[in-house]
Amino acid sequence: MKIGQILKQDKVMAAIFEGNVAKPIQNYTVIDLLEKAERESVELAEIAMSLAQNIFVDAKPIIPLEPGEVWACGCAY
Repeated sequence: MKIGQILKQDKVMAAIFEGNVAKPIQNYTVIDLLEKAERESVELAEIAMSLAQNIFVDAKPIIPLEPGEVWACGCAY
């Protein structure tokens, strides 16, 4: 199972991808799902599967995920 985001009806929403189709998860972005999984101490996959619609739509994942900017630091000793 792959989790990502799609643009459906001009809204960004999370989705479960299976091949070239996706099951939308309305009213949630991937960040929303991560926060919900953390709050409820449940695995992300379990939350996503329980909230996903039972319909498949032709959709490609949109990139990038939010936040739009990520900073990282690497150190060598």
